[in-house]
Amino acid sequence: MAEKHKIYSAGGGKWKDYMYAMWDFVNNQQSGIVRFVDDGGTKSVYLGGAFWDGSAVLTAASFVDGSYIVVEPVTAYPGGGRWQVRFTCVDHDDTNVYDFTAKMSFSGGWDSTTNVDFASVATAVTDAENVMKDSVNAADSIYISCSDSDTYTNGAGSQKYTYFRFLNWDQSQTDDAKKFQGAYTGGYVPADVNGDTKPSVLMCRYATVLNTGYSWGERTATEDYCLLPGDYAHTSGAGVNAGFAGTGDTTGVPYYSHSKLGQWVNAPCLLTDETAQAVMGSFGKYTMLHGHEGRASGATDSALEYMVSGALMLRWKPSA
Repeated sequence: MAEKHKIYSAGGGKWKDYMYAMWDFVNNQQSGIVRFVDDGGTKSVYLGGAFWDGSAVLTAASFVDGSYIVVEPVTAYPGGGRWQVRFTCVDHDDTNVYDFTAKMSFSGGWDSTTNVDFASVATAVTDAENVMKDSVNAADSIYISCSDSDTYTNGAGSQKYTYFRFLNWDQSQTDDAKKFQGAYTGGYVPADVNGDTKPSVLMCRYATVLNTGYSWGERTATEDYCLLPGDYAHTSGAGVNAGFAGTGDTTGVPYYSHSKLGQWVNAPCLLTDETAQAVMGSFGKYTMLHGHEGRASGATDSALEYMVSGALMLRWKPSA
């Protein structure tokens, strides 16, 4: 079990800089947690006209229009198979939100011969393709994380899940709930530990559990910023359901933020399938906890293990 967290400068503040940061993180900064998909020797790093050879040193300039990266976990689901997520740089020299997209396949299937598709498996797409809600600029920072440290037990024994998180930090945002935005792709601790053997979710745009528009915590079955497979088997016919992270509370915070001695108090962060109106499970302590809206985004806890993001406590331990 391991985790890795790293901050990158936005460089020139264009999508090619973000693609480069992702490539460098997966290729050079972490090991054994996530990887590029290998399809018969072809690595899932597409540079707009050809695939990366697996050894050349890339730069931001390597990522031109139409470039993409597909990431998957090293560890398979308890039920077999892996999720895959494709990040695409539509326009490498732009900052528009429509030019940087994410598409998650809950059961993989990327094929280098079809170039960008995932075969006939359930995929999270539609509105959540836009990783961000707001444009980016050179003053922003890129926060990337991955981990397979959270574990749980089902009838087959001890299990773990993997996540990959890609966030933009925009200090210029006046609303704390909007300072971090980006994508979470990966697993969670399932409530149905013996039925949900392939736990996976894609969440895009504002990284907050607050029930606000365009966020991971928006509680509605009509928006597509938190997407789940329609069934545990990931059959394409079951479709994709809308969900949310957190409690979905609409009248106030669900608990007090601190103890009598002033220590921050956090709670488990739930994941709910709003379409099915059922709790899917929760995120582990090495992923994120439910924080409190009274804390400033970007602040860290006293143990320097978590970072505030709009009432979320994101696991954040750069030395890990």
